[in-house]
Amino acid sequence: MRELGAPLELTIVQADIHALIRNNLADLRHEQAAIYAALIRRLHAAGAECAAITSLGGHFCFDETAQVSALPLVSGIAPLDEYFAAAGDRRVGLLGLAFDGRDAGYRVIDALDVHVALLADIAAGRKMLPAAPRG
Repeated sequence: MRELGAPLELTIVQADIHALIRNNLADLRHEQAAIYAALIRRLHAAGAECAAITSLGGHFCFDETAQVSALPLVSGIAPLDEYFAAAGDRRVGLLGLAFDGRDAGYRVIDALDVHVALLADIAAGRKMLPAAPRG
């Protein structure tokens, strides 16, 4: 924003992490998308021009959310995919919460062999685990 000579203005809402984890683990995409849609309507009413899901684990319902969003939805995964592909990186490690390695969010990173280091595994000294396969 400094390069644009403009101040950065943010409006933030936060989804309930417990509902997100439950919906993620149960693959309740439309239910979580409805929760996100309500939050995005609040952002829209506050004057926001776009919205982003900032949780990688929360991306499991990105497509469903984009379909019901009152604002353009920015992906936090697409730039990672593009960056690592452009850099020629094929194997990437991610730190995440216990549910992240099982969710569909990491499956949208197309070009990579993604390995997820779950916080509980790091604490126990275990190796990183391959993320859930796509599809």
